[in-house]
Amino acid sequence: MNINPENGGAAARIYHDSPCAGSWHKFFHLAGFVLFSLFLAFAATGCKKQANEITARDIEVIRVERRQATIAWTTGDAFQGEVFYRTAAGGNTAKAVKETLSKSFHHQVVLTNLKPGTRYTYWIDNPEKRYQFQTRPEANTPFSFIMGAKGDPEMIRAMVMNEVPDFIIDAGPVPEKGIDPFHLVRPYVPIFDHFGPKTKLRGGGKRPQPDLWCLDWGELHLWISNAPDFDRRPLPEFNKPGLQGLLLARGMAGVDAKTALVPQSPLHNALVRHNRHHTSRPVMFVLVKSAETWHKTMENIAYVGLPMGTQQMPGVRIDVGRYQANAVFLDTHKKIELKAPPLEGRISCDDCRKLADQGAYDTAIKAYKTFIQNHDAGHFQIDDAYFATARLYDEKLFDYPSAIHWYQRLIKKEPNSGLTPLARQRVKFLQHRSDFDYEPLARFEKIKTTQMAGTGSTKEAVVQYLEQARAIVDQYPAAVVAPSILHWLGMAYRDIDTNLAVAAFERLSKHYPNSAEAATAGLDIGDTYYDAGIYDPAIKAYEKALARHTGMSQAIAAKIQRSKRNIRRDTMGMATFALVCLAPLFIVLMPPKGVYPGAVRRAAWAFPVIFGVNFLGAWVIHEQFISTLQMVELVFGFSLAAVWGGAAGGVLTAKIKTPGSGAAIVRGLAGLTAGLAVFISAGYLAVYIVYEHYLIVIHM
Repeated sequence: MNINPENGGAAARIYHDSPCAGSWHKFFHLAGFVLFSLFLAFAATGCKKQANEITARDIEVIRVERRQATIAWTTGDAFQGEVFYRTAAGGNTAKAVKETLSKSFHHQVVLTNLKPGTRYTYWIDNPEKRYQFQTRPEANTPFSFIMGAKGDPEMIRAMVMNEVPDFIIDAGPVPEKGIDPFHLVRPYVPIFDHFGPKTKLRGGGKRPQPDLWCLDWGELHLWISNAPDFDRRPLPEFNKPGLQGLLLARGMAGVDAKTALVPQSPLHNALVRHNRHHTSRPVMFVLVKSAETWHKTMENIAYVGLPMGTQQMPGVRIDVGRYQANAVFLDTHKKIELKAPPLEGRISCDDCRKLADQGAYDTAIKAYKTFIQNHDAGHFQIDDAYFATARLYDEKLFDYPSAIHWYQRLIKKEPNSGLTPLARQRVKFLQHRSDFDYEPLARFEKIKTTQMAGTGSTKEAVVQYLEQARAIVDQYPAAVVAPSILHWLGMAYRDIDTNLAVAAFERLSKHYPNSAEAATAGLDIGDTYYDAGIYDPAIKAYEKALARHTGMSQAIAAKIQRSKRNIRRDTMGMATFALVCLAPLFIVLMPPKGVYPGAVRRAAWAFPVIFGVNFLGAWVIHEQFISTLQMVELVFGFSLAAVWGGAAGGVLTAKIKTPGSGAAIVRGLAGLTAGLAVFISAGYLAVYIVYEHYLIVIHM
């Protein structure tokens, strides 16, 4: 409504579909209300997410099966939880599973359709806080677990990250009330004790305390007894195929005082009778609570005494494979054989290979040597046995003198073998890096071949892991392998920290300029900056490398051109963003201020029509897009650009007041020009945001 001052305000004119004081006033009220509502929604969402990231606690893997796992946690705010996960090896899209229950402070999410014996990475809302777990393996897949976990939470965390166990059996001292020594590792491994799963999750009723239960995991079936007189009771029926063992949480009568009583105990005699009558499901070892650590093997049954529940309880890693099982004391590295592999007789080379595949490297080497002793030089697999023995010493045990010895035996005994050239090449490689008694090489190879399964996926954890390699160069700067370490570090840092990657390459170029790895250090620096989207330093690095690598001038010039092209794209992106935002704002503020309500209505009706037409057109050539999602995003962006540009041009045309006979043409051209400018800018911005490489189509 507009008051006419010429008649003293007695008359009023109502403008239909034209900007006036009332309409633009209402429009800005409406726009302000919408923006304020969006701000509140965004703030509420952001605060909720931030609160969840801050208050999420007690995260733990409470149950792990072969094909599913249950993640539990608590929060200070009630909401419906969600877990994102993928395989730790990467290469696949993360999946998301929402909690089935309504909003709560205690959350449980079950991940299903998992692969057995596979390590998974997961996170809860915040992808920077990632954790991992390992599903239960198949019966023939090797794994390890840890018994006893004395020490503070940081010591337990370090032990878990170094040993990467599938689970932990808490056999250490009882912690003080309210202290959970496992809280740092619960997100990675399930915790058991002699009564069963030991979770922080509070269930109703008293926790069951069975006299006897069985922990089944892969090949292992560990029967755990809490009865104080189990060794004097009738033997239960051990009916599980695979590796069966006993854990006596209350000990055996008389054993603490005199371990020599083990062979005469009723339990031992009963186990021997069971094993003779049930050869397919024998009990192979017994872990006994004792006053001190000891071990004894009688009639193929291994007994190990452990001071469970005391400060003297050591950390014990138990390695379980298809053919053998060992207990390794983590403080002394002493190894006790719980199940011996079947090495008697003329074993085949395939048997040796299976032992190596199960992770039993020492036993596999022993088996290969037995195979070599039992077969003539003309056997068709004898060269493979020599080479496999050398490779196990070389790549698994990092015992390079022994590896060279067996490579040279292959060269001498089987000079015509197809493996002999590989052996000669490897001997040359190892002998060239034999300085400092192979210490730098061995440490570097261990770091490269050790999976970072327990470190999680945070930048801090990976950097801490890689710093171990940097420490080798700091300690042995004159080592032959030092340039290789720095180059490997630069490549490893490239995806997580640009500055650390560049520092590694620059150190390589400065201190080892004559090394083969330093030859491409300048290009590596340029590629590092380019991958990080920092194009000005990338161009400088490429130009510096161009002077050194004249033979690669064409390839380097192409990298420089791509960097400049990306700078132009970024500049155009900022310019079009400014135009898309400022041009409509300028049109709205033109007198008379405001917009046509009719224009807004027409734009709202036009958008779904334009979107549908664009979608049909895009679907005809949908094979040209990387994914359907990107196609939909581009269609949405171009449809919005068309509506935005059309509305801007239409409003501008209506606002221009040009007298004369050609006024309509002037207004039309001005509106068309403004609409096209906004449409082209918004269209460019849509492609730039969705997938900028599509700009190649228009040579940008």
